[in-house]
Amino acid sequence: LGFFNAVGTVREAESKLLSQLSDTQNTVIGRHSFGEFVNSDPNEIKFPQIEEEMLTHLQEAVANANYGIEIKTLGIKQLKISKDVSEKVFERMRAERNTKYQATIAQGNAEATKIKAVADSKKTELLAVAEARAKAIQAEGDAEAAKYYKMLEVDPDFAMFLREIDTAKETLKERTTIILREGSWLASLLGQMPNIEPRDPNESKE
Repeated sequence: LGFFNAVGTVREAESKLLSQLSDTQNTVIGRHSFGEFVNSDPNEIKFPQIEEEMLTHLQEAVANANYGIEIKTLGIKQLKISKDVSEKVFERMRAERNTKYQATIAQGNAEATKIKAVADSKKTELLAVAEARAKAIQAEGDAEAAKYYKMLEVDPDFAMFLREIDTAKETLKERTTIILREGSWLASLLGQMPNIEPRDPNESKE
């Protein structure tokens, strides 16, 4: 009875409901961005939430109008936008994607520059250490050479003898088996070594 008193006919009821629905649509949809309807990220689409808001808004409007009608459910079946709006929206989406792309490229370039800077720094540090070590070795060699040069000035034969001793030490510092040719410098040097074999205890002492 309330239905017929408020709207009279089914056609009139449909007309009033369409008017209320249009008002609900403009009110609720206006609260949301286009990205909540169309988005490449499914998590950003808010259809269920928007439909729930529209249903609540329409139920309250119809109840306040005393149409004698109860709205049970509401859903968005189709989203229609004009061609001009579509082009502007997709242009904006392309611009946003391009901005994200450029940001990603810039971040990648920054990381690459940072990695190269660290590598260059390590390279410079290692080269400095190697150069310092080379100079130290050269200095040691120069000092060693200077020592022998000084000895050569005072006693050339003795200086050469010490040099041969040092060379022999380096050659024989490990347990090494070597074969010497008669007349080689090392054989001659070993031949000059004093005889340190133990004396026979029965040998008479002088």
